Amino acid sequence: MRLFLALVITIKLAIPALAQQPGESVEQGGSYAEPWFVDSTDITRNSDDITNRLEKEAKRKDTLLRAPNLDRMMLPWTEFKDQLFDDHGLGFGIFYTTLYQRADAGLVDAEGKSGPDEASGGILGIAGTWELFGRSTQHPGSLGFRLQERHRMGAIPPQSLGPDIGSLWLTGALFNEFDMSLVELYWDQHIVKDRLAFRFGKTVPFVIHDYFKYKSPVSGFQDSNLTFNSSISWVGFGLGAVGLVRPTPDIYIHGGIYDAKGKENRAGLDSFFSDGEHFTIADIGWDPGYLDPTRKMRIGPIEVSDYHVTLWHKDSVDKAMTPEGWAFTIFLEHRIGNVLPFFRYGYSEGTSAGNPALLDHMVAGGVALEDVFGQDNDVIGIGASWGRKDVGNTFVPLNVPIIVDVGDDLGGFTDNLQVDFGTVEQYSIELFYRVQLTQEFQVTPSLQFIIDPAFNLEEDTIAVLGLRGRAEF
Repeated sequence: MRLFLALVITIKLAIPALAQQPGESVEQGGSYAEPWFVDSTDITRNSDDITNRLEKEAKRKDTLLRAPNLDRMMLPWTEFKDQLFDDHGLGFGIFYTTLYQRADAGLVDAEGKSGPDEASGGILGIAGTWELFGRSTQHPGSLGFRLQERHRMGAIPPQSLGPDIGSLWLTGALFNEFDMSLVELYWDQHIVKDRLAFRFGKTVPFVIHDYFKYKSPVSGFQDSNLTFNSSISWVGFGLGAVGLVRPTPDIYIHGGIYDAKGKENRAGLDSFFSDGEHFTIADIGWDPGYLDPTRKMRIGPIEVSDYHVTLWHKDSVDKAMTPEGWAFTIFLEHRIGNVLPFFRYGYSEGTSAGNPALLDHMVAGGVALEDVFGQDNDVIGIGASWGRKDVGNTFVPLNVPIIVDVGDDLGGFTDNLQVDFGTVEQYSIELFYRVQLTQEFQVTPSLQFIIDPAFNLEEDTIAVLGLRGRAEF
């Protein structure tokens, strides 16, 4: 929390000092007029993929605050990155995101004490690509890398808040804890630029598959039903391979296989090749206009409609005691000017041992309003979701916050209570407003409503207020 407040206060104090009068201007070199990463090649269009994140960071944006002195201060840094990319094909960025969330209710234990109702944390990342082969050709090859560290600032990180207030899914996806690790290191190779390509190495399937423009928890929605798609049993950072085929400019097929035991701090060579426990996933989609030159000039290279089906299968993992599962997702995203409505349905199924996915059924939908007040990177998003899960019998420790109303027969505080949850359902709504303050800083207030929280029968609705800050260099 202290680091988050420090970031906000620093920005607030720095902007007036660095700003000039409205009539003054700053000379903008080629680094702003011609973004250094604008012609990058893509394996996926998801915004958290390294190539796409660097491309968005490099582009000149409309901002709420004018800070030409800050622009001048950052110009040598931008020109250094320009020169590095021009001379050696190496592009990189430094990113820091903080999130603070507070709920208006929490779980209550047998003694009437409330559990945690606020959380805060941060994610520090350094990511880049190094184009080492075939620059300015139809078959470029590049090395992608991402270092990342995640930390909490208060009692718990935001990823823990949802379970701690009795929610079936997360309110602050991605904001957990681990030390600085090389979480991605892979090779991208285009056989035919943007039409036939593959990736192999340590990566994460979430940033490649099941495209949605605002699925990134660091720049879009934060409700995990809207971001992660809780009907998919995702695996973490691990060894994997994915291929991209575009038989036509408007049709794409992704197919990938990944280590089901992936961890951020492990290479995964042994488990991928020896254990035979894998996560396989494929997308078949139609994104009209993505590679069409006329449409690309009109609305930009990644702002098009998308309609896809995602299929996945996960082997059972003995060590983690997770069962085998499979599922499908249907997703629609249809642009109407600066309005982007979206819809997603997901279904998953397991074995008699259970379902590895968080939800058996989920429905999510909403709309994003872009270019708010004429600012090209400002977005208002509203989304709603529903999910259902057959939980069955679960053991609940009685010496921790009780998550269901079990009547008067609570027993002692040393034994566990077996509760038959049966099938649980939950609804949620999220509203966020992302504002680009300067070229480097953005802030996103948000409000979530957890309706009929599955594991907190004392509350009908829980409100979660959030504030996210992000810096990109």
